[in-house]
Formats: sequence, structure tokens, C-alpha cells
Amino acid sequence: MIARLAAKSVNLSYSLGLPVPLRLQIMVERWLWNHPSQIKVFLNLVTPAALWKMSENKLVAVVRYFIRETPALKKRVEGCFPNGLRTFQDFKDHMPVLDKASYVKTNTLVDLCRGGRIPRAGSLYKSAGTSGQPTIWADSVEEQLAFDKTVGFIGHTLLDMFGHDYFIVNCWVMGSWLTGGNFASSARFYGAIINIGTLLEEATETIRSLGPSRRMLLAGYPPFIFSLLQRLEAVGIKFSDYHFDVVVGGEGFVEEWRDSLIRKLGNKSVIFSVYGSSDKGLGEGIESHLAYAVRTLFYVASLSFIDQKKAHEVWRLRSGEENLPFKTEASARAFLSRLLGEDLLHRLPMVFQFDPSFYYNENRPTDGNPGARREFASTVLVPLLTIPRVRYNIHDEGFVVTYDEVRQAAAEAGLDWNRLNLRHDKYFDLHLPFLFIFGRTDGTVSIDGANIFPQDVERTVREDAALSEAVYGHQLFVTDAFNLGVSLELRAGTANTPDLLERARAQLDNRLATYSSGFGELRRDHLPSAVLTVETHPYNTGPFANRRVKTAGVRAPAKPQ
Repeated sequence: MIARLAAKSVNLSYSLGLPVPLRLQIMVERWLWNHPSQIKVFLNLVTPAALWKMSENKLVAVVRYFIRETPALKKRVEGCFPNGLRTFQDFKDHMPVLDKASYVKTNTLVDLCRGGRIPRAGSLYKSAGTSGQPTIWADSVEEQLAFDKTVGFIGHTLLDMFGHDYFIVNCWVMGSWLTGGNFASSARFYGAIINIGTLLEEATETIRSLGPSRRMLLAGYPPFIFSLLQRLEAVGIKFSDYHFDVVVGGEGFVEEWRDSLIRKLGNKSVIFSVYGSSDKGLGEGIESHLAYAVRTLFYVASLSFIDQKKAHEVWRLRSGEENLPFKTEASARAFLSRLLGEDLLHRLPMVFQFDPSFYYNENRPTDGNPGARREFASTVLVPLLTIPRVRYNIHDEGFVVTYDEVRQAAAEAGLDWNRLNLRHDKYFDLHLPFLFIFGRTDGTVSIDGANIFPQDVERTVREDAALSEAVYGHQLFVTDAFNLGVSLELRAGTANTPDLLERARAQLDNRLATYSSGFGELRRDHLPSAVLTVETHPYNTGPFANRRVKTAGVRAPAKPQ
């Protein structure tokens, strides 16, 4: 009742052009997050544009507070606002964009903290450091308690963790990294959790010992979860006896990876991703049931151009229906083009929804350059943040799309919105904006003017079932002869044989151009750079040895001697 009343009040204020008083807005937010089962009720009823307006109103007050209280931020914006920060337009016109190189690395941890001090109690943690030296961050106990509620929202919205008992197997890296420790602290309120980290045999034995008496949530990085399921099969675990759900994060995955898991675990398993970072916090974006449906539409639409049979197989696997959601190839192309643009038709983003009450995300201008990578900046609208993040860009390639834009694109493509409820959830239609994430902006190999992305290689590898079972991860590089190189890391226990190398080389040679328009251009122009170099390495050896947490998608060039 309160959630419905709150949504109606917000909608009425928006329709009359009246701002929701900030104190009332914060009271509503606080009540909803203390009653996570009611958040989805509110989000099914609220006008999407009203959420944005509330976000803008909140942003001005929160950013003013951050500037006043944070030494590094106060110094950085000195002289930026000619008439002060009074309106949202002042923020849009004058607030500089911050990032790790220009802001975090040029200030001390103390100066980055609100109040100019590290909290007396809380946590210090490191970023993964895949792009260089790890950065130390800090958060308070209050921030950690707020993340508890984010996990509760996920439990209510994506999983029925309040209607069923769960064992939670935490396979994210522990230690000084953020995700594993925070998830361990928060998830214990919603199930019986065991924190294992990336120990494959221990995770396998734990699952076998616990048995199928409860539902089981597997949490970790995508490659590790795949290896874990392989290992469970090898020791005789029958997936039909269990109910596994899967949450992954820390790195992206291609939809072929999810297809493999659905085939193993069954269509009733919820397999989803979360988007976050050490820089901006965990849980910024959630692959809601609606986000899953949108990404599935992207996947099926792209497949319909190159392999109609596979497109039908995927749609049948996920929806149980025979007929594709798009009536014609033209409508599929129009849907992709409307939301991604013509230059991105052959690349599939990760799709998340985010709450603008907590993250104000804005697309960065590309200065009219149609080939420019699209990035976005984030302002975290949580006053209790230890380290405020204001207009902060972590240089992920991606962009914001409103709920209304997605809804309009679906209507123009002739899609039945209710048919998109692939997981049959009463509250799947969350009126939240979307984040489309392609990966790090620097996660690309450019050769002879063509761009090849790690996701292109992963889709090619996952297409071959035997290779998918054998390969753990991959990395792109440029050879000394300026050819494209692909290094494949084999799963633990997989023999590095000449036959496997030849199979990988043949698959990439024959099929990479199907998924990579950049590599296809090299092939069509018969350029020498299109001659592939393929390497296979046993697990955790060669370029994959001694990784900190996860593998960078592109190998840095060797330093000159």
C-alpha cells in the first residue's frame, strides 16, 4: 500500500511539474530500502521520467555537500562554478569529469575522503589492478550496511530467497579485493553462505557434501563458474537433482556462455550478472529479468542475420517458443540499430538496469565523431560515501538508455512487451533506465584501422562445444609482425596437445570474421595482418601466470629493452 501510494504521489508531482521535496524523497527511499520486497512494486508503477527528475534534484544537494566536505574535490572544482552550484544546469555546464588518473592518483587517500579522514571503522580494499597498479579504497561500516540492502533487493527481485532456503557458495576472490569480502558480509543475511574463493576442488567437495536439500546460489567470475560446473559433472553430480542459480560479476561474458549453463542446469535456473567496480561501488547495475530479456533480444536479432537455425534454437531454449520475437529480419535490424546504432550492430553489450536515485549516469559527448567510443560518467548520490565519486569516468565503453527509449524501440519493431517476460515474473517490468556495457575502452586491439574486441574471440571459441569445454580464458595481442594474436588459456587439467591447438586455430581462422566486423574487413582486403597467430597455454602459465584477480583482455605490448 505504501509503495503504491509513494509511486502515485511521485507521478502526480511530476505531471504537475512540481519537484518532490528532497526530505520526502529521502524518506521514501529509506522506507523502500528497509522493505526490499516493496521496491519492485514501486518500480512497476512509477513514471520512468519522474525517477530521472528526482535524481537531478537530489544531485545538486548531494554534490554541494560533497564539495564542501571533501578536500580533494573542493580543490579540484575551485573556480569551476562562476555563480556557484545552484542548479542542475550549473552542474551540467561546469562540473569537470574526474577519473582515476587525473583525480584519484593525484590526491592522497585522506584528501579523497569526506571530512578529510579515513573512517575509524570500516574496510580498506584494493581494485583489481588489471590496467596497472592496484588502488587502495576505503569505505565505512555504514556503506557496508547499505550494500546489505542491495543484496536483499537482488534476493527479492531476481531470486526467491525469502520463499526458499539457499546455500550460497561464494567463489569470488577473497583477501583485499572488494567483491568477495563484501558479498560474504552481506549475503549471510539471506542464506547459509560458505566463502571458498577460487579453490575449485574445495568448492566441488563442498557442494557434494551439502547435497541438494536446499537451492544453491553459485557466485563468482564467469570462467570459474563454468570450470566448477564442469568439475561437478566430472565427479558425478546430477544437475537434475539440484536447483542451481548463478550470479557472476567482475568481468563480462558472451551469451554463448549462458547458453552452455542453461543447457547444463535447465531453464528454471536464474543466471544473471551484476555490474560494479571498486572505483564506484558494487551493485551499480543489475541484470534484472527485463535486462536479461533485452540482451536476449539483441542476441537473437544478431544471430538472425548470420544463422537463422541457431537464432531459433536460442529463442526456444530461453522462451520455450518456436517463433522468433521479430517478424522480419528488417524489424530485428531496426531494433538493434535504434538502440545500439549502425556501427555497433555486430557487438552485443552487457545489459543492466540501475537506480537513478543512487547513480546519476550520463553519456559523455563524442564531439560528433561517429567512430568515437561511447563512455559515461557517474555521480554516486549516497551522502554517507567515504570517497565521493562525482562525474567519475572509469572508461568503460558503454552508454545510458532510458526505459522509454527501450520501450519505444520494442514497439517500433513490433515486439509484444509481455512476451519478453522470459522468467515469468509478475514484477519483471521495472521502470528503470538501462546501462549498455561493452567493456573497458582500452580493451581493444587495433590493426590496420580495424578494431577487434575480446568478446569477438570469446563468441568464436564458445561456438565450438569442444573448445568451450577446454578453454578457460583468452587474451588478444599484436605480434612483432603486426598480425593479430590470440592466446588461449586452457582449463586446469586440460592437456595442451597439438590437436587442440590446431582445432582452435581452425575455428578462429574460419569463424572469427563472422563475429568481428573488424577482422572481416582485414580478410576482405586480403591484408597480411589478417594472418592469425594462435597460442594455447596450460592453466595459469605463460601470459596468464600470476594474474592478480582477472585477466586483462588485451596483452600490453612488450617494453623495449
